[in-house]
Amino acid sequence: LEFRRVLFRSGLAEIVEDGRTGWLVPPGDPAALARALTAVLEDPAEARRRAAAAGVEVRTRFSWRTIAERTVHLYADTATAASRSGA
Repeated sequence: LEFRRVLFRSGLAEIVEDGRTGWLVPPGDPAALARALTAVLEDPAEARRRAAAAGVEVRTRFSWRTIAERTVHLYADTATAASRSGA
């Protein structure tokens, strides 16, 4: 799975880190979106760099393996807390 698209985001900032994995654009701000689009068009190398960084971020933070490991830890922590509280 390859990620080579430029990311623009107006929400869920934990997925897009402005300046590193894409461009964050405030919701309802067409001027900010226009500035971000202009930046991509004027510096395609920067756009490729951010897209590559986003691909690495998604593959590491949001892989099925990572999600499964986090879920197992969450269940284990919940079970431990419940047993300590006598539930």
